Amino acid sequence: MRARLLKFWESVSTSFWSVPSVIVVASGVLVKVLTELDRRLDADALGNWHVLFTGGKDSSRAILSAIAASSITVLGVIFSITIVALTLASQQYSPRVLRSFMRDRGSQVVMGVLTGTYVFALMLLRTITDTEQGDPFIPELAVNVAILYALIGVGAIIYFIHHIASRIQAEAIIVDIARETVPLLARRFPAGIGDPASVPPTEAEGRAVPAAGSGYVGIIEGDSLMRVAREAQVLIRIERALGTFVAEGETIATIVPAERCDDRVRDAVAGAVSLSAHRLLRQDVGFGLSMIVDVVVKALSPGINDPATACVGVHHLGALLR
Repeated sequence: MRARLLKFWESVSTSFWSVPSVIVVASGVLVKVLTELDRRLDADALGNWHVLFTGGKDSSRAILSAIAASSITVLGVIFSITIVALTLASQQYSPRVLRSFMRDRGSQVVMGVLTGTYVFALMLLRTITDTEQGDPFIPELAVNVAILYALIGVGAIIYFIHHIASRIQAEAIIVDIARETVPLLARRFPAGIGDPASVPPTEAEGRAVPAAGSGYVGIIEGDSLMRVAREAQVLIRIERALGTFVAEGETIATIVPAERCDDRVRDAVAGAVSLSAHRLLRQDVGFGLSMIVDVVVKALSPGINDPATACVGVHHLGALLR
């Protein structure tokens, strides 16, 4: 189960929709909270603060309409710039480095801020009423927050332009991959890994655990496997390494001895090994190394011919393999 949760978290963290979705939901909730607070505030409470906006319904609607229109327009430009950057990275470096771009929190937050600004202004527009529609209501506090939202969006745009220009550089891509791979090396290959197994080799017949589907071995939950092995008093041998492709029905693990392996133990072992449609960097050290190798090989190709980038990649590979 934990392996599936880790796989789900990996897919969420490498998607563009995760952070913007959270910000959009938070913006919708904020509209409800602020409009309710506006209804409870005294009508002249904000009038004493001259720095804040306290206009009428027409000016409030005009400001919110301008904020919503400009936010969605700029968001379209941001998406276009992002797609161009992804295309350039795929062609110039390697298609597999795209996941590093999609995992980038800076781009996700910028998209979330602009999307949240649009949703906030759009939802706030419908709360403004005049005398023909009932009691007049102008959410002055919420309109001020919308203006603040817009100012934050302007700062986010400036940040995004600088951020994407820095991220698209070859050195930055290689450094990011190496930075993610270093802690994996420390976890997967610690200095002290423990004592040799006291269980002698056995020739007993084992029970194979078949793969429920096809894909790459992305996550192996070692703690869960150890717990199952101790409870059932069995030896679990993983037959497929991280990053290798497994076809449906192929053996991913063997449980010895077979007579101690019931369906519950087999299902627990199968659940501790998660397959993915693509390789994951969460545990797969080789994937991080292969991405840097891809960049180096692509840089040395006749179409690119960028030996400086290849040297940077070789330097970081040497540092990782020391």
